[in-house]
Amino acid sequence: MVAGRADVLLSCSGDPGGDLDDRGFYIPSYPGNSLDSARLVFSTFDPGTYTMILTARKGTYDGPILGSDSATVVMLGAYPQSVATTFTFPSVRVAEGSRVCFILSRRSGTGRVYFSVAPLSGGCTSVIETDGTTPPLDTFRRNGVILVADGQTIRRISDAGGESSPVTTLDASLQEVYAAMFITASPAPVKAALKMQGHDTGPLRLPLVECDETERTAIHDVLARHGLLAGVTTG
Repeated sequence: MVAGRADVLLSCSGDPGGDLDDRGFYIPSYPGNSLDSARLVFSTFDPGTYTMILTARKGTYDGPILGSDSATVVMLGAYPQSVATTFTFPSVRVAEGSRVCFILSRRSGTGRVYFSVAPLSGGCTSVIETDGTTPPLDTFRRNGVILVADGQTIRRISDAGGESSPVTTLDASLQEVYAAMFITASPAPVKAALKMQGHDTGPLRLPLVECDETERTAIHDVLARHGLLAGVTTG
């Protein structure tokens, strides 16, 4: 059993304007147990409508995907527009104190997009910006990205009441499986996992879409590592 509450786990401030969307950033020590949402602030010199994607990864820029979400941003008028934009993750489980890396990409829109950051010195040390997203952690650029991360601080209530109880140990061993089931904000990962185990779950209904090859591979690898594909044969 778990008990928790939604909360602002991290909030960093900075300047209007910002850095290009091909920079990366990461939280070196995540302050909670789940990631519900992340809010960034965008601007552009080319006003218009943009669709941005934010992907959260565990540990490094090529680590397991914790979650991914897209958001449409309308930016009109002169730079900087400073449009606050929220990306929602379905309470992705995160190990407290672990590193969470974020990669931005642009699905649509013709101009360059900037996300707001701190000055080159004296910024918030809770979020580290890097020059790019080359694994494992690219090159340090500055402390501080204008970021608000919401999530939960969860306290486990075990049947034995201790940190080393069987329930707590089992729960800890399955953290990677939990994360794989939320690799994207959709029921698709759960249905994909069930199909890999031989269950006929049927197709997803629009507007939902199936997991892509990268996501399916990540889910398969996690299930295999935990022995959850034992005895399953594929035709």
